[in-house]
Amino acid sequence: MAAATVLVAVGVAAGEGPVASTPPDIVVIGDSLTAANKSLISSRVAAGGVSSVDYEALSGRRINAAVTYGDGIRRSSGVEVVRRLRGGGVDPALWVIELGTNDIGSVRNCECADPVVFAGTLIDTIVAAIGPGEPIAWVTVLDRNNIGVSGSFNEALRRRAAVDPLFILIDWYGLGAGHPEWFLDHVHHNLAGVDAFAGLYLDSFRRLLDHPLGTPRPGRPAAERVEHNGFGRDEVAR
Repeated sequence: MAAATVLVAVGVAAGEGPVASTPPDIVVIGDSLTAANKSLISSRVAAGGVSSVDYEALSGRRINAAVTYGDGIRRSSGVEVVRRLRGGGVDPALWVIELGTNDIGSVRNCECADPVVFAGTLIDTIVAAIGPGEPIAWVTVLDRNNIGVSGSFNEALRRRAAVDPLFILIDWYGLGAGHPEWFLDHVHHNLAGVDAFAGLYLDSFRRLLDHPLGTPRPGRPAAERVEHNGFGRDEVAR
């Protein structure tokens, strides 16, 4: 099974705490796809040899808008989490962003000329908060009730990846779309889906730590390297 990478974030309501004293290799900022199964995912990833990961994930999290649902709990946005971590001096080798599913409604109802461009503006907000020169891996979204809008969001990710050598896709859409048996509903995983999702994280984390974005592999000139990234397409690695 080809695997990929994802970022995850744990918010205030789910125990969002102070910045860790030991800087992590990877920070994952995410929503319920990571938060609901954080213990299973983190155990699987650590057992695979990647233990320096800070999971910052919270159910209901959106990219750049804090929200409060019927339970009265405020969900901090992904941008807020990034700013908190950056303010605390966190500078990981890799940022993994697993956000966008809870922004599907905004993209669908944007009343705009081009939903892909609108989604791109959302993506830009968290990329800007992380800052220039930072490797970012973003997990593609899969809402099985909104396949077309998922495609618009993922196309916005692809457009950025096409022009930014420090931005890569972790293709959960490509892996999960053909496996309805992995889902409890239109977006959330059952145990088989969690296992596939965790495997995606593990494979991608190891790959991107071993071969960081923007770093040529020995013996191959950067400008000539074309690597199959395991996420469903080829990347020109620089």
